[in-house]
Amino acid sequence: MEIMKKLILLLFIILTSCVKEVDVFGTNYYVSTSGSNGNPGTYSQPWATWNYGFNHINAGDTLFIRGGTYMGTSAYANGTYNMVYVSGKNGSSSSKYNVFAYPVETPILDCSNFTGNGRRFGIDLESCSYWHIKGLTVCRLPAYNADLNMGFVNHGSHHLTFENCTAHH
Repeated sequence: MEIMKKLILLLFIILTSCVKEVDVFGTNYYVSTSGSNGNPGTYSQPWATWNYGFNHINAGDTLFIRGGTYMGTSAYANGTYNMVYVSGKNGSSSSKYNVFAYPVETPILDCSNFTGNGRRFGIDLESCSYWHIKGLTVCRLPAYNADLNMGFVNHGSHHLTFENCTAHH
């Protein structure tokens, strides 16, 4: 009986350490086409924009972006125009920034209303580390004078994972 208790305790310790590695203890936040950036970012009161969501999560958190088409607003940052711009947000191997499409939904960042005369990026991660981005689509990023334009870009970042992401048009 004493051996059984020790085995159960050992199993509990192993499972607890595994759960910690997948950031279960972080907070889940949400973005939806029906949200507001004045909301707390919960499932029932989601945020409205990708840029706001990306910039208001912490290492270990997961941002779920609900399906639908989001018309971004471009902003100038560090010599480029971006729909989503994140700078200096660094996680770790055990506490990543996670930005995922909500399961079985397709979130699309439509950049067709882009403004600004210069290089244009849909999602720009600058000097960031340990991000996992999954299932997002960036489209219709208009070219400006044949200058460099990209759906997803990073500058000076490392340990980034882009999984099942799409950029087109």
